[in-house]
Amino acid sequence: MKTSKFHDNDFYENYVLGRLSENEESWFEEHMLSCEYCKNQLELTENIINGIKKSNGTDTLDIPRKKTSQRLIPWFSIAASLLIIVSLGILLTKNKNKSIEISKQVPAFDSVKTHKEQTDSLLPDKDVVQTKEKNTELLAEAFKPNAIFENTLMNNLRSNSLEVISPKVSTKITTQDSLIFNWKSNSTNFSLVIFDNKAHIIFEEQVTPPFTFTKKLINGLYYWQLETEEEAVFTGKFIMKK
Repeated sequence: MKTSKFHDNDFYENYVLGRLSENEESWFEEHMLSCEYCKNQLELTENIINGIKKSNGTDTLDIPRKKTSQRLIPWFSIAASLLIIVSLGILLTKNKNKSIEISKQVPAFDSVKTHKEQTDSLLPDKDVVQTKEKNTELLAEAFKPNAIFENTLMNNLRSNSLEVISPKVSTKITTQDSLIFNWKSNSTNFSLVIFDNKAHIIFEEQVTPPFTFTKKLINGLYYWQLETEEEAVFTGKFIMKK
């Protein structure tokens, strides 16, 4: 049957009203699978006929009507099913390839361990991090000036009762350097007292200059004083740093 015969308003009407032969109906239904125009025209014809029935106050005409939606459902269902199957096949192939790429990039996890345990194992040890942070805080605290000693130190700068040779105020001492306390004075021997920046006594002894201090000190800020039995006559400070 020629395609041009389908594109006719009378043909659509005859199909809806069931006036076509079985062969004509089959050919037309097969044609509609690939012809959007005929589908639209057929739907329009059905709507017109339904409007006529309603205006006449009846649900049926003298000539029995074909239900096109029921006739076309098997064809559309098969086509739709094939389209869905093909789409799923493509989607599954893409996902499989993507999974293979990801598996190459991400290290395999031990199925026995939980995901959290395995993820945590990839992060720095919490104890190590906390220890480093604590050591940093302690180190910073060890260099914090002591307000009381700093005030005494300023007063010493206005005193000419003795001449301090070493260590000079705020001298930096390394572990390779010799820590030598040396001064000149007409007074009797002094007691040498060394404090950390928290005012804890590290060393206290009556010495004669020059005196070499051999005890190992950790990094930090230290204060030292020359004292008589009655008072501290000088306060100095030095920094121990590697």
